Amino acid sequence: MTMELIAISESLKYIIQNHDNIGNNVVILSDSKSALQHLARCASGHSRGMPIAYTVLETIHRLTLSPAMILRLQWVPSHLGLRGNEEADRLAKLACTEGLEFPILPFYTEVLTKFKNICGNKFAFMMKKVNSPNCNICDKVEDVQHILVECVKFKKERDLILRKFHINAYDVGGFLNILANPTSKAARFVVDMVSQD
Repeated sequence: MTMELIAISESLKYIIQNHDNIGNNVVILSDSKSALQHLARCASGHSRGMPIAYTVLETIHRLTLSPAMILRLQWVPSHLGLRGNEEADRLAKLACTEGLEFPILPFYTEVLTKFKNICGNKFAFMMKKVNSPNCNICDKVEDVQHILVECVKFKKERDLILRKFHINAYDVGGFLNILANPTSKAARFVVDMVSQD
């Protein structure tokens, strides 16, 4: 799904760069129902998502600030012989061997779950080391998201990170974007914050 979200993000960049030639009524077609559903869940605020999903949503928001811009994301079924979709699949396969490299950093859950002391009670509960997955202070499931974004225990440190790295506290993907680059200074700062516990 990551690559499909990147494809949507690249489509949005193309729209921005070529707006004068494209017009104000744009439909992005994708045969990745899971990517479109992931975006919808992230937009609803009821789901945690991948950083690229929040980048896509932010770009869509910026584009649609213009009242004249109508932008739609539309799912199309794959492998049914739809000419445009079959051509997109052919070009995607060709790009795997002849295209440009696109560096992709791991999603934060692929990296941080290796740090057992950072993952909190949810991880310990799954390993049958504690009786509840919930935070001892907040009584919510204590996972990486809770520790970094919700837990009152780390409010002081979280506020410092928000100021130091200029993160919008209302941007749900802010910490996730930091953690998507686990070798960055900001990500190391976050790991240090939680490791002091």
